[in-house]
Amino acid sequence: MLLPRLYDKVKNSEQILLEGRDGLTINPIYVLDAAKRVLELIANPQSIIFNMAGAQKISIREIAYVVAYYLGETAQYDFVEREPHDLIADISFMQKTFL
Repeated sequence: MLLPRLYDKVKNSEQILLEGRDGLTINPIYVLDAAKRVLELIANPQSIIFNMAGAQKISIREIAYVVAYYLGETAQYDFVEREPHDLIADISFMQKTFL
């Protein structure tokens, strides 16, 4: 999993591979928000398909920085000269339906 692996790499002073300057950008969802959506789906008799993700976009570099800050460490990076393949979910339907 992404977050435990980043944690381990920062803690063990291992290089974190970043495409471009900041690496991949994602929009993760907080576990309690995801659980709330699942409970709302269970209560809904309709079959609904949508992307479940958070509204905030964050890069791998930003996540590693926060992990390093809380560990009192410095994240180590290895940069690759190519455009990152961001994984940003379109959550417009989820926001319209549930929020």
